[in-house]
Amino acid sequence: MQKITIILVVIVFSLIACQQPEDQTKQESKKDKKWFEKPMRIAALQNNFGEDDLAIIDKWVDMGFNVEQLFHPIAEGYAALYDPNKSRKILTEYVKKAHKKNLKIILYLNIHILYSSIEKYKDNWSQRKKDGSISYMYETYPSICLNSPWKDYFYSVLDSLKNIDIDGIFLDGPVITNGGCYCQYCKAKYKEKYHENLTDHSEHKWDFYADTKDKFLQKAYDYWKKDNPDKVFYMNLPVEHTHVGFVKLESALKYNDILGTEGGFMFYGPAKNAFLWRPSFTSKLLEAVAPNKPRVIFMAADHKPWSWWQHSPLETKLCIASVTANAANIWYGLHGSSILLNTSSGNAVKNILGFYKNNEAFLDNTESATKVALLYSFTNRTKTKSDFADPKEERNTYGDSENALRGYYAMLTESHTPFDIITDFKIADEKLESYKVIILPNVLAFDKKTENVLRNFVKNGGLLISELGASLFNERGEKNKDFSLSDVFGVSTSGKYSKHKNYNYFVLTSNTKLKKNIDAPYIPLPLLTVDIKANKDAEIICKAIDDLPGRYVTLPQGRYTFATSHNFGNGEAIYFAGDIGEMYNEYHVKEYRTLLEDIIFEKIKESIEFVNAPTNLEVVLRKQNQNLILHLINYQAGPTRPFEKVSPITNLIIKIPKNWNISQVISKQLNSKLKSSDSNKFKEYVLPEMNEYELLVLVKGK
Repeated sequence: MQKITIILVVIVFSLIACQQPEDQTKQESKKDKKWFEKPMRIAALQNNFGEDDLAIIDKWVDMGFNVEQLFHPIAEGYAALYDPNKSRKILTEYVKKAHKKNLKIILYLNIHILYSSIEKYKDNWSQRKKDGSISYMYETYPSICLNSPWKDYFYSVLDSLKNIDIDGIFLDGPVITNGGCYCQYCKAKYKEKYHENLTDHSEHKWDFYADTKDKFLQKAYDYWKKDNPDKVFYMNLPVEHTHVGFVKLESALKYNDILGTEGGFMFYGPAKNAFLWRPSFTSKLLEAVAPNKPRVIFMAADHKPWSWWQHSPLETKLCIASVTANAANIWYGLHGSSILLNTSSGNAVKNILGFYKNNEAFLDNTESATKVALLYSFTNRTKTKSDFADPKEERNTYGDSENALRGYYAMLTESHTPFDIITDFKIADEKLESYKVIILPNVLAFDKKTENVLRNFVKNGGLLISELGASLFNERGEKNKDFSLSDVFGVSTSGKYSKHKNYNYFVLTSNTKLKKNIDAPYIPLPLLTVDIKANKDAEIICKAIDDLPGRYVTLPQGRYTFATSHNFGNGEAIYFAGDIGEMYNEYHVKEYRTLLEDIIFEKIKESIEFVNAPTNLEVVLRKQNQNLILHLINYQAGPTRPFEKVSPITNLIIKIPKNWNISQVISKQLNSKLKSSDSNKFKEYVLPEMNEYELLVLVKGK
C-alpha cells in the first residue's frame, strides 16, 4: 500500500510540473490587455452568394476562430460598404448572436472600389488615368478617389454605425491606381497646394498622394474614435510596398490600432517560383515596424488569383503556423462560398486553429529571443533598379536587393538560426543592443542615421556581415565615391562592377578558421562583384580566381581579394565583394550557407543546435516571462509546390546550452516532457516525432 501511495505522489508531482508553466503563463497573459491585444484567429467570408448568414457564426466558432472580419451579410457580391437601409437589421442580429458565441466582430468597409449600387456615381467619384478615362480595379470595378465627394458618403456610413454594437472597423484600401489619379479634384487640389499643374512628372506627386491618403485616414480615425474610443480601427496596409502604395509609415502607425498586411495572399503565379518564407518574413517585418502593436497577416484561403481553388491542406497549415510562430495573428479569408470549409483544406484550418486555441497561453506576451538580425531597408526599397544607374553605365548593374534578402533569409532559415528582421525605419542604437550579428543583404542606399547606428553597433562589439554595394549610395540614390561604411568594412572601392560567367570560383585562404566545415577546394563565384582594395589592417579570408575563358580550361593562377574580416572598435565586419545573397537565391550554393553559419557560430558560440533536422525546418525562438517558446515548422515536403505531403521528422535532437538553465522541455503536440541527456556543454532533448509544426516550452529553473 505504501509503494502505491509513493507512485501516485510521483505521478501527481510530474503532472503538476508539466502544467505549471502553462498556469503561470495564463495568469501573466490576462493582465490589463484589450481584447485585440490578445491572440486573434480571424475569419472572413469575402462575398455574399445568398447563404444563411447567421449559420456561418456557428461554423466559425466550431473551427476555432474568435474574431470575424465581417463582410458577407452587408455585401453585394464581392464588395461591401455598409448601407443602413439594407443591412441594419441583419447586422444587428448577426452581432448579437456572434457576441453570445464569444465571437468579436470587426466590420469590413471597402474604400477602394465602387460596387454596383453606387457605381452610378463613377463619373464624379472615380479616379482617372492621365488620358481622363476611369481607372478600374480587378478589371471590373471603378476605383475611388479620396478627393472626390465620395468621402462625404463615407463619413455618413461611419455615422450610421454609431449605435451598432460592433467591435471595430477595417478599411480595405484606399488604393491609388496606375501611379496616380488625374481627376478634376486631384488636379485642382494639387495646383492649389503647389501652384503648378499635376502631370506624370510633377515633382511633388508622391507627397501629394501620400498626404491625401494620410489626411483622409487620420480624419476618419479621429472621427470614428470620437464616439467609439474602445473600438478598433485599422486598414490593409501595404508595408512591403510603401513607395508604390504612397504610404508614410510614421503617419500610418498613428491611425492603425492593428497593423495588417497581405503576407498570406499567395501565389499570383506558379507556386514553384514563390518565395517559400513569405508568411514568416512579413510577420517579422511587421514586428520590426510596430513591436508594440497587434499584428495581422491576411491569408487568402485560395491560391491567388483563383477564388475557388483553395490552398492544399499542407500549404494552409504551414502558412498559419509560420505566421503564428512569428507572433502575428492569422486572418483566413474565403473568396468562394462557405462550402469550402467542408473540404480537406477547411479541416486543416480547424485542426491547426484548435491546437493554437488550446495553447493560446503560449502565444501571448512573447518577444524575440534571438541575437541575429537581417536588415530590410525601406530606403533601398523606395528605389528602382534604374534609380541607382549611372548615366554612363549599363542599367541594372548593381544587383537585386530583394533577391539578396531572400537568399540570406533562406540561408539563415535552412541553417536553423533563429533571427529577426530589423529595418531602417526609426532605427536607433538602443534597438540593436540585443543583437550580436546584423546582416546587410546588398543594401545599396543608406541615410546618415542608419550609417551611424550600424557603425556604433560594430564599435560596441557587434558583428556586421555585408556584401557587394552596401552603403555605396546615399538615401537619394546618388553614388558615393566610396562605401560610406568603408572605415567599418576595412575595404575601399572604385565603384567598378564586374559580371561573371557561371563557371568561375573563389577560394578560402589557407589561414582562415572558416575552412573547418567546407571541404570544397573551389566555390562558385557570384555572378556580380565589385572592385575592392583591402586596408592593411583587414584580414583577407577569401580570394577570387581570375575569370576563366571557358568552363573546360586549367584554372588561372591569378587571385584577387573577394572577402575580408576587419576589426573595428570592439567589433568586427565581414565583407563579401559579390552578390552572395542573390546567388544563393538562384543557385542554392550549399557552401555559402555553411560559411554564413560558421561566421555566426564564431560570434555566438552558445546557441541552440539540431541533429537529424531537414534543411527546410523553420526555427523561431521567443521569450515568455522566464521561459522560452520554441516553434518548429516543417517545410520538408518535396520538390514541387503546392506542397501536398510533409516528410515527418523522427528523433529530432535539440541541443540546448547548459547555461540557458533549462530544466525541462514540454511538447504541446505530444503533451509530454521530452527525454533528455547530458552532452558536454549541452543538454540534449529528443523529439520522437513531428509532422507539420510543433510548439515546445523550454522551462527555466531547477
